[in-house]
Amino acid sequence: MRKAKLCSYLVPMLLFAGIALGFPTAAVGADAVTSTEALILGPGMAVSCQEDFVVENTGAGAAELQIVLGNNEFLSDRVQASEAKSYGLRQSLSLAKMQGLPVDFDDVATIVNMDEKENIRVVCPE
Repeated sequence: MRKAKLCSYLVPMLLFAGIALGFPTAAVGADAVTSTEALILGPGMAVSCQEDFVVENTGAGAAELQIVLGNNEFLSDRVQASEAKSYGLRQSLSLAKMQGLPVDFDDVATIVNMDEKENIRVVCPE
């Protein structure tokens, strides 16, 4: 009886902790990126990467994206049609730190497709 009561408290607390802390590789509106899998992000979608990453525009026009480090907007960028850009997470965190942003070196990068019509492909190699 006591074990069942403990589980009834423990399971919801663990679920809440996972939701509250977030899962760093969770994609919003899409599957999580694993290993070197590429993920296509439609307009308004986002994904988080724990390491360096590559963003490729798969559309016919330029695509707007935003990179968030930790909880802070770090960079708004444009990727031209059929262009790919790579981003170094550690270098970006160092630059953000030098600019006075409150980031930690264990923060992740969240890539948000800000474009209204173009898709982007994100690769987070591990």
